[in-house]
Amino acid sequence: WTISKILHNKEAAFQSRDAFRDGMGGVCWLAGICTCETWISGRPTLDDDELERRRELMEHHPRKALDMAKSNLKNVAWFGILERIDDSLEMLCWQLGLPKTYLFPKSNVNADNPNLPDVTE
Repeated sequence: WTISKILHNKEAAFQSRDAFRDGMGGVCWLAGICTCETWISGRPTLDDDELERRRELMEHHPRKALDMAKSNLKNVAWFGILERIDDSLEMLCWQLGLPKTYLFPKSNVNADNPNLPDVTE
């Protein structure tokens, strides 16, 4: 199946919706137009006009939002992936020419997840 075939088939598009949502979520964060204010503490509340502008971009101009995200990525030296934080920090140290001599502190972790290492201070 190609992406075009999936997009033109309602059932296939419906079955693939989570992948599209995940991708568009990444685009909105990288473009700086995410409307999910509750996930970021200490961030100023957006007014209604700004929220509408951001929604309009994502819903009706996704190509422009993607171009904004690509432009932002071109202007950063590094970003990390939380699920691969150790690898991400290793790449940051390499990028800066620093030895990796520390561990990233883990806090606010799910105590019920057996796959996470114990947190020590």
